[in-house]
Amino acid sequence: MEAADAGRTLVLVDAANVMGSRPDGWWRDRVAAVNRLLDELQAWAIGHPGDVVVIVEPVRTTSHLEVEVVTADRELRRRVVALGAQVTGPRSLFDRL
Repeated sequence: MEAADAGRTLVLVDAANVMGSRPDGWWRDRVAAVNRLLDELQAWAIGHPGDVVVIVEPVRTTSHLEVEVVTADRELRRRVVALGAQVTGPRSLFDRL
């Protein structure tokens, strides 16, 4: 472990599972529930010594939200394209930064 990483924690959050554990009516509007959870996590992460990654399963809606996955992993690329996402490589992301 690098000295800079001492005391830091990577927190991976399975959004669907976490939402499902709190019976607050999330099933009536899954998109709004995900957004509420993301807002809460963002506020919490500001004071958290580490990184937070939220894994959100596809949420079926009538919106036309496009999903872009940035990866160099060929198998992941194949899987997300099959789910309807657009895929770009790391170079494309770096060009935008």
